[in-house]
Amino acid sequence: MGRSSIVCAASGSEILSTREERDRAIRALAGHGTILAFSLILPGAAKRRRDLGYLARRAAGRLAEAIPDLRLASATSDALGPFRLWLAGGGAVSLKRAAVRVEEDDPLGRLYDIDVYDSAARPVDRARLWLPPRPCLLCGEPARECIWMRRHDLRALEEAVDALIDRSL
Repeated sequence: MGRSSIVCAASGSEILSTREERDRAIRALAGHGTILAFSLILPGAAKRRRDLGYLARRAAGRLAEAIPDLRLASATSDALGPFRLWLAGGGAVSLKRAAVRVEEDDPLGRLYDIDVYDSAARPVDRARLWLPPRPCLLCGEPARECIWMRRHDLRALEEAVDALIDRSL
């Protein structure tokens, strides 16, 4: 296994409660500006791998280059891995475009999940920008469809993530 091999796994209930905590943190920033939420896209229950801190720092640097007035609101690492919240001035749609560019231009950007919320904490998704859905790591079809239909073996997805990280480090 590569440098990004699994070192710890989270339970289903821990993952659900962590998602709820993250949603509360996002809503708590409503009214303070456009909100950017960063996490990593990691398949399966294992969300704590080596090198995740590096990936979070790399993504933060790329975002700071793309969005100069980015202000860090919080930085944690939880059952789902690194999680960062930033506030920025400017319109949510233009900031979502910048976030998508970061995801698409960085070789590791496929693992970045940069969500953008307007000042009322309403999400701005790719469809609103007339962009296609994110592709699956293995087959290129829309990732959400592959997840819902469980098209791929979890181990194959984890190996694809490991290979992507190893190639880019």
